[in-house]
Amino acid sequence: MKNFWKNCGHSLLALDANGQMRVTDSFINSYLDRPEIIPVSESCESERTLHYELKKNPRKPVSASCISELKNPEGRENYRHLIDFRNRLIRLNTIEACYLNTFKNKGVDIPPVFLNEMVQIILRQVLNCSEDAMHLRAAEIFFREQQ
Repeated sequence: MKNFWKNCGHSLLALDANGQMRVTDSFINSYLDRPEIIPVSESCESERTLHYELKKNPRKPVSASCISELKNPEGRENYRHLIDFRNRLIRLNTIEACYLNTFKNKGVDIPPVFLNEMVQIILRQVLNCSEDAMHLRAAEIFFREQQ
């Protein structure tokens, strides 16, 4: 089957010796290109600098005080969620471990967008050799809003 769900980030991951999807710098970097994160004309210098530095080194440590310097409250919230998720990915090293860890604590503590993306990536890997388009369409129920 053709490459499906091309924008889910699956191709930016690397398989480790156990077949787990290891988090790469390219994968982390892809989150910096999201519209919620990429600087806009109104972004303050602190936000532009943070974004630039993270693009150069997506694993760069980011402190809470660095995020608090961002002038836009929505920007601070977006970066706080992103950095928390990124730190979890780095600490756990694979998408599978990060997904499982999400449910070990009381309640899910990451935004739904990250959870849905992990589900899509895991399903992308599971269905990698599927030749049945209906399997792929049916799998979308797990990460796409249904109407």
